[in-house]
Amino acid sequence: MDRQQEKSEEELATEFRVKIFKLNGLLLRAADYQLREDAPTRAGSLLLATIVRHGGPITASRLAEEVGQTRQGVGRMVNKLVKDGFLQYAENPYHRGSRLVSLTPKGEEAYEYALEQHNKLTKKWPFPVDREALGETVETLDKIIEHLVSSESAY
Repeated sequence: MDRQQEKSEEELATEFRVKIFKLNGLLLRAADYQLREDAPTRAGSLLLATIVRHGGPITASRLAEEVGQTRQGVGRMVNKLVKDGFLQYAENPYHRGSRLVSLTPKGEEAYEYALEQHNKLTKKWPFPVDREALGETVETLDKIIEHLVSSESAY
């Protein structure tokens, strides 16, 4: 019998959280190797990537939802990225009090550099599972994230 099958749902859920925490730390440590002196922090780089992935200007509130962080924390990071020239604000035609955030040319260049470094790292350090297993893992994580976002339960 598989060792995981012997564990209770609670034990597996705890082990899942611990492993995600560890994986996050390892991925962030790997991302640190990609930083250059004139680049945004790794958190800033992830915000740039999220804006690009979103497909265009986005509000800071929506950006916070996308990355699973507080509006206040993301707002501080956005303000710093604006001050450093990576992001810019624009008026939101749909909501006066909620400006849109987008990349500046400097932000686009920083994003492209980070993406290039990420792709190099991925080729140098491929995942130890095939594309199908990785896709299933991503789908599973999406389901868990969707549950946590829509759940009234505190995790």
